[in-house]
Amino acid sequence: MTKTRVYKISLFVAVILMCTCFTAALFKFGYMEGGVGAAQDVPEENGNSLASFVVSTDDDPIAGGEQTLNEEGILNERGRLTQRVTIYDESGTLPISGTVTKSQDAFYPGTYELTFSRNAILNDKATVQVKMDVEEGQPVYILTGNKEKGYREVAVTTADSNKCVSFETQLLQNYTLSTTDISGAQEAMARHRES
Repeated sequence: MTKTRVYKISLFVAVILMCTCFTAALFKFGYMEGGVGAAQDVPEENGNSLASFVVSTDDDPIAGGEQTLNEEGILNERGRLTQRVTIYDESGTLPISGTVTKSQDAFYPGTYELTFSRNAILNDKATVQVKMDVEEGQPVYILTGNKEKGYREVAVTTADSNKCVSFETQLLQNYTLSTTDISGAQEAMARHRES
């Protein structure tokens, strides 16, 4: 075999391998299945991102079929809220989403971090309603700040029967919600260090 022939065969094999890898990647990510099966691979929370703003009443026949949304739903006088964080005022539900994540801090159990899709100063006070793992009547402390710089208590509220905590604010920013009195614990530690 001449060098030219070896070069042509090597190039041909390389092109075949690249085409095979490219086709395999298309199949793996669902682009070669006619486009229908790709939607099944999208995580449910991403697929329902717009549905997080939906408020429906209990006698709405369409809402009854959306079991995946209503499992996390919160039933109150405003209807069934289909997300864990809802911000509303007298005009209705505001188009701002929020997320609540459990903190893994061993010093302050029952602590959650609340963040919003955007921070904002509202014209009027709004009610922030958060669904979290609390018992009815359990006190929940609403705080700002962080562990390094310290916390400042904004409000204390109690959980309702739907495992929801509500508080009023005009400032949408990061909040810490905790069943532990973090401010009280920090003050006690500061007094202990001074003595």
